Amino acid sequence: MHLISKLRHDSALYFPYKGEQKKSGPRRRYGDKLNVQAIPERYQMATSQNKGIRTDVYQAKMLHECFADPLNVVILVKTNLESGACTYALLFSTDLTLTHDTLIHYYRLRVQIEFQ
Repeated sequence: MHLISKLRHDSALYFPYKGEQKKSGPRRRYGDKLNVQAIPERYQMATSQNKGIRTDVYQAKMLHECFADPLNVVILVKTNLESGACTYALLFSTDLTLTHDTLIHYYRLRVQIEFQ
């Protein structure tokens, strides 16, 4: 069983460290911290627009200090094109193989699953 849930928009998520490791001592695990206002374009999976709201979907494998294993994180950024206001939602799963649309679909089904 894998966990699928939502994180706070200000959660401390980190990209995995990709630099050169030290010769001695513990290996570095955490790279740059996620800034939801400046997510690199290579993580963008989809963009849609409906009634003046643009939705950008990003997906990345990230680390969180409270979880031992990496997380599959989907970031939803909704932007009101008229006012420029943005809202963020961070969905995550411990299943690293889920695609962004499958994870979003499973998260939407959570209320139906809980009441059955």
